[in-house]
Amino acid sequence: MLHASTLFSVPHANQMELCKRAASGGLQSAMREELWKNGDSMPYESWVERQIREATERGEFDNLPGQGKPIKGLGGRDEENWWVRAYLEREQLPLPLPTSLALRKEVMELSQTLVDVPDEESVREIVRDLNYRIAASHRIRVDGPPILVRVVDVERIVAEWRRRRS
Repeated sequence: MLHASTLFSVPHANQMELCKRAASGGLQSAMREELWKNGDSMPYESWVERQIREATERGEFDNLPGQGKPIKGLGGRDEENWWVRAYLEREQLPLPLPTSLALRKEVMELSQTLVDVPDEESVREIVRDLNYRIAASHRIRVDGPPILVRVVDVERIVAEWRRRRS
């Protein structure tokens, strides 16, 4: 990147010309040309850098939407699992609950879960599986707050399922 200090290292006669070109937006090009004419070494500029510089000089980056605003999604990366949260939001998936809260929620939504179950044996299997996981959470420490979730009465749930089906 060329700095304004380079402007004053060229002879006085050319300073006015450089100032005029700078006013029209071509300061960097003018300074590069002047350095090249004076035999000073030209700093290396890759093809990509040249494309960006020329586009900037043409004003192609002026008035872009979001100019001067932070880029969405770059904040919050201090959190250890920021990428998991970003993935869940992008895929519109609910954030997973700790086991104790997930079991409690599953018990509360059990009747809604069983609405589309076609036969009684499947209902019994679903409730038995839920009860097994609840009993396992009582035996070992699970993640989440210590919430005691009671096992579900299989016969009561089956009777409720039958009543809704008829």
